[in-house]
Amino acid sequence: SQGVDGDSVKLVETTGTSFTVGDMICINSSRNKLGPVEFVLAHEVGHILAGHCEISGEPKEETRAMEKEADLIGAEILHNLGLDRAIFERIGDLRLYGADCEWEDDTHPSLMENADYLSEFLISAGYTQKEIDQFCERYIPLRCAELAELN
Repeated sequence: SQGVDGDSVKLVETTGTSFTVGDMICINSSRNKLGPVEFVLAHEVGHILAGHCEISGEPKEETRAMEKEADLIGAEILHNLGLDRAIFERIGDLRLYGADCEWEDDTHPSLMENADYLSEFLISAGYTQKEIDQFCERYIPLRCAELAELN
């Protein structure tokens, strides 16, 4: 595992999907449909900290494991920064979209699997399943209204 500092990591704005190449994070800073930009950035930093230099070409089981590892490292970063809200919002978005579709990219865990292991992370951090469920019950209708306004 390696450290990350502002001199070694470069942030580049992209209009597409966020990704990491070596020490460069290409991030779409507009609101991601599957979580706030804080979560996406922490996830990409998680790839760097875990040493995931190149994911393409790996067997899909390994890339799924790498994506889960980056999610959990990202969740730990956010938790340590006091940004649990971003983890809760990510779970809410995953539940919202996961109820209607399965992730089409077989290199990532399914949306519901992703929501489940992030919920387990929050439970290990001291929250209850009831608190997570209540947040999602309040958040999802608000998120739907926000998305409707954007369209």
